[in-house]
Amino acid sequence: MADQITPLKEFAWRFSNVISTALVRLRERPSYDLIRRYIMDMEQLYLNYCKMLMVELKIENWQELYEELMQNMKGIPQHLKSLSRESIAFYMLIKEQQESGAMAHDPVYEAVLNSVRYDQSYFSKITASYLPLLEKLCSGDNLKILSPNYDDVDDPRPVFDWTMAARKKAVVYCGFDAMTNREVASAASNAMLSDLLSLSGKIYKAGLNYGVDGTDSTEKPVCYLHLDEANEMVGDEFLPILNKAGGSGLRVTAYTQKPTRLDS
Repeated sequence: MADQITPLKEFAWRFSNVISTALVRLRERPSYDLIRRYIMDMEQLYLNYCKMLMVELKIENWQELYEELMQNMKGIPQHLKSLSRESIAFYMLIKEQQESGAMAHDPVYEAVLNSVRYDQSYFSKITASYLPLLEKLCSGDNLKILSPNYDDVDDPRPVFDWTMAARKKAVVYCGFDAMTNREVASAASNAMLSDLLSLSGKIYKAGLNYGVDGTDSTEKPVCYLHLDEANEMVGDEFLPILNKAGGSGLRVTAYTQKPTRLDS
């Protein structure tokens, strides 16, 4: 069973990564809510990305060319016939730009295109367990916390990241309420630990003030990470933190109600 779950998990990660990378190119901040939205409608992401490419390529009459292709659907490749007329028209228009040399190879475009070409029944199987988790992460108050609207000037909550917290020697409390919903708590806490692991690597290589001119680039903080009910938070990110994060100044204290093996 584990051998069957792992490939599906990797595919779900791939789709999340494709969506997040495309959103960055579209100058949108990736979030759980946007990933959930486009997992359910990858073709809309493809259309948005194609429109962005038309603007980047500075094709002044692309709307006219697009409408002409929409009206004249000939020579459609078999593997694209499941897509909408809008997507097929954009595919043909971009293919013309690539063949003429006006558009260089774009790996993000290729990844998004590959994602929308998946057989819908197979795609549904891949996301069958992933989409319900995203729904839980984006429901009720979870959405306000995990995917806030950063453009809302009336939201009084401060925005910070772990680098800022470490530089200010701040105390950050995260309550995951694992007894109420273990899956959401585990996903959110592992995302937090993944961020901390990434920060730990940056600090280890370049110091706490990486990227800041005129500062001591070798300075490393002393950060204390206390994990209550640690068995609910132990994931792929936790063991590397225990094994390697000490060199960046991270000290871990984990609390459990019963003996828990932390070795692999």
